Amino acid sequence: MAMAASERLYELWVLYYTQKDLGYLQQWLKAFVSTFEKSISLSSLEPRRPEEAGAEVPRLPLDTLHVLVEQLEEGGLEQTLLLLKLFIVLCRNLENVEAGWGRVLVPHVLALLTRLVAKLKGPPALQGEGQGPKLEDAALHALLLCEGLFDPYQIWRRQHSG
Repeated sequence: MAMAASERLYELWVLYYTQKDLGYLQQWLKAFVSTFEKSISLSSLEPRRPEEAGAEVPRLPLDTLHVLVEQLEEGGLEQTLLLLKLFIVLCRNLENVEAGWGRVLVPHVLALLTRLVAKLKGPPALQGEGQGPKLEDAALHALLLCEGLFDPYQIWRRQHSG
């Protein structure tokens, strides 16, 4: 990660953490995801290489996770996808997973998946105009997040790839 991006992320995080302003948290969220998004692959079943394992991914305090999970339930589809990508990347730091993220995230992600699948299986009017591909993308990211929570060491992928 470039030094300027790292400094900007840190600056936004400090502004959010000191002022508890959700506007700064949203800016941090967008900057963070744009920095790490290239490491998310929905199309490959290959395990991540060790250098992609999350050395640069920070540990997120559990109280902040709770704030972000609330936004997962309240936000629209774009916000939901942004948060799912954030959680996928943050789960690459195993300290986040070991800190009890599963207990916090899994019920919310499963509820989200249930809603997304219901919309995808329902009539097109329920999905919203042109929302089908976005709903499917969000569902795939939610499944990838579940994999990160339930199999953080990628045992299944390693066995699958031989």
